[in-house]
Amino acid sequence: MLAAAVSITLVTTLAVTKMTAKLDGLFYDSMLKVTERPPPVGIVIIAIDDRSLAAIGRWPWPRSVHADLLKRLSQAPPLAVLYDVLFLEPDPPHDPLLAAAMGPPNHVYIPLLISVPGPNGAGYQVTYPVAPVAAAAAGIGQVNIHPDSDGVVRRAFLSETDGPRDWRHLVSLLVQGSPRRREATVVGGPLRRADEMLIPYAGPAGRMRTISAIDLLRGQVPADFTRGKIVLVGATAAGLADRFPTPVGAPANDMSGVEIQANMLDGLMTGATIRPAGLGLTILLSLAPLAVVLAGFLLLGPRSNIWLAAAAVISTLAVSAASMAWLHLWFPPGAALSGLALAYPVWGWRRLEASSAYMVEELRRLQLEPALMDQPPLAAGPGDVVEKQVRLMREAVARVRDLRRFATDALRGLPDATFVVSAAGEVLMRSDATASLLAAVGLSAWPVGIEDIMGRMLPVEAGHAESLRLGAAGETLAGARGGGVFQVGQSPIHSHEGELLGWIVRFTDMTAVRTAQDQREEVLQLLTHDMRSPQTSILALIEPTQSAVLTAETASRIRALAHRTLGLADGFVQLARAEVAPLDRQGLDLADVMTEAADELWPQASAAGVRLESAGIEDEHLIDADRGLVFRALVNLIGNAVRHTPPGGRVLCSLVAGPTEVVCNVDDDGPGLEPAQLAQLFQKFGGVRPTAGGGGIGLGLALVSTVAQRHGGRVTCESRPGQGARFSLAFPRSTGAAS
Repeated sequence: MLAAAVSITLVTTLAVTKMTAKLDGLFYDSMLKVTERPPPVGIVIIAIDDRSLAAIGRWPWPRSVHADLLKRLSQAPPLAVLYDVLFLEPDPPHDPLLAAAMGPPNHVYIPLLISVPGPNGAGYQVTYPVAPVAAAAAGIGQVNIHPDSDGVVRRAFLSETDGPRDWRHLVSLLVQGSPRRREATVVGGPLRRADEMLIPYAGPAGRMRTISAIDLLRGQVPADFTRGKIVLVGATAAGLADRFPTPVGAPANDMSGVEIQANMLDGLMTGATIRPAGLGLTILLSLAPLAVVLAGFLLLGPRSNIWLAAAAVISTLAVSAASMAWLHLWFPPGAALSGLALAYPVWGWRRLEASSAYMVEELRRLQLEPALMDQPPLAAGPGDVVEKQVRLMREAVARVRDLRRFATDALRGLPDATFVVSAAGEVLMRSDATASLLAAVGLSAWPVGIEDIMGRMLPVEAGHAESLRLGAAGETLAGARGGGVFQVGQSPIHSHEGELLGWIVRFTDMTAVRTAQDQREEVLQLLTHDMRSPQTSILALIEPTQSAVLTAETASRIRALAHRTLGLADGFVQLARAEVAPLDRQGLDLADVMTEAADELWPQASAAGVRLESAGIEDEHLIDADRGLVFRALVNLIGNAVRHTPPGGRVLCSLVAGPTEVVCNVDDDGPGLEPAQLAQLFQKFGGVRPTAGGGGIGLGLALVSTVAQRHGGRVTCESRPGQGARFSLAFPRSTGAAS
């Protein structure tokens, strides 16, 4: 980001300030030299050269000489004459002669003088030719030449303006056929240049068709040489100080001002004029290659970035050359090249700095971390910065190797058969206990794949076949074909960036545990069958027709104790199964289950004179749960409320949907609970409340708590003595339920 910010700021600044003008000028000059073209046949220069000065006399010449020259031209009339000579001082005897010679058939354009700064602190002064000459001219314009900062003339401005007034270049007036302007001397404020053009030089100095003024005056020029052409008359003699360096000439081969204007005229007439790109387009084209290189810094390696930077430089030059050659649009490449030249070293420096800082910080943090073994702390020792970093890195790598050895030894010593597997299923490491696993599944030798082992197992529980494959989440019980039951668990291994590297697969021998569970189930069967049968027989014996030998009070007590024993056996069996039985989760509507539980207890409530009401069951309330366990928990809650509500009271069962859970509230009008009772309400044998007909067995609410915990829910009770109680059983909402 720092490299991007610095480079973008630099490119934008260079493009706005044009600080790379010299670099841009070198490329522009090279392009002009390779795009030379033949001289135009329709433009002729009449040169006021050294031969003419030697023959006629020193400069300035009398106006009569200029009048004679124009008369000679009128004998083979040109299309127009651009007379690049200032006629600012009056010459009364000869001004009328010159004015007459400028008339038809000649169409003569003459220059005015713009002096910057003007006199007495003025910003500029515009001085027009003398009145007779100005009146005869076909057009009057400025011929200012503005060299670049290196003194080379590459551009011209077709307009010099102060805002209200505009002085067009003489060449522009000739091409556009603008009307003449005759004004007196003008003095004004700041003068601004406008309508910039880059001069498309046809070649070095002397390339334009040129004849000497003295040859024309002596009649030594064929008539057809100037007929129908545009003639430019101007000084080319070395002593007249009207010569300028150009991009296409050697340092000792300056070009005269009149030939520069001839090249401008040729460019305007042929459409070869080169216009500079606007500031916005220049900035955009300058930033485009930089953006490509900056993107490469993020996506490519160092070697590829070198080639990308080289390609960006070549592309920048190619775009500039192509736009100049074919679109006649000049895009200066200097700002873009400077940005590319700076971006790569800045990026390289910042990348090295960031890498070094990152390595130092990570090594420092590694040094502060507690060692898993008795390892000495990292020490940089003497030396320069790089040497210290290399030494720290060497010690850190050695520590990583030690940790790998430690992890390998720790894995080998695990009591369970444990594998470290790659994402593709290849066994990378294993514990020593895997030998017994191979024997159990009927394999005898390595190497074997983890899927070969899983393929020799069958799931113990129905519907868990998909769990016996690599990458399946959770744990499952599987039976080995050679005997034994194993719990198969898989844990993913991720890199610090979250990429899946592999799996830790564990096979825990559950044969002994499974045998103990089977024995527990036999005990439960004993309780539910062998203990229930005698109690049922006792109840049958004390029926009124068979219990004449018993008093009514004794029979009542025996009946109550038998019912309590039956309830204890049933409650114990239900609680034990709720604690260990696998959950058969399915999507179910809690409103339906609660309605079913209330219907189950309606006869009991009616017999006790208790009103059983429901609320909030109109809408669907989906949860993912074991229907049997949820139904039993709700029956226990509602039955508990009915049992402790006096005749004429009410039990209200209501459902409330929250953002993440569904809550079933059971409110009763019973005597309420003391704080000491609330503290142990959901413990085994802790939920007994006295009633008129005797207390419960103390296992029903423990079952409710077990069901809530196994489903990730909760159960609570709010009660005060004499104010009834509210039991709230909450389950997480189904993942498919609307929020």
